[in-house]
Amino acid sequence: MRTISRWELIKMISEKVDHECPQWVIYYVVQAMGKCMEEIIRDGNKLVIKDTFSLKPVYKKERKISNFGNPIVIPGHYVPQFKVYHRLKDACAEYEESLKNDTEDEIDE
Repeated sequence: MRTISRWELIKMISEKVDHECPQWVIYYVVQAMGKCMEEIIRDGNKLVIKDTFSLKPVYKKERKISNFGNPIVIPGHYVPQFKVYHRLKDACAEYEESLKNDTEDEIDE
């Protein structure tokens, strides 16, 4: 598994649209999408990209934990919740299947 950088993502998007859109335009769209996602969360709204994912702020209530015997109170706060839908789950299943196939191929050799 490797980390895909922003520029690699931009190149991937450019290839998906058959290079009909300049990469600099895609760059600004990716930047704007990130800013829009921040604004959606900041306003307390939920973003849903059908069949792919949802993103919303979720309140985590106050928790009390013990840190080496010292009680600590973590105050209630909001955190972003990213929930994947079936398209991303299917992609993970395909990745898992490819790993199994690679392992089986190595065993056969």
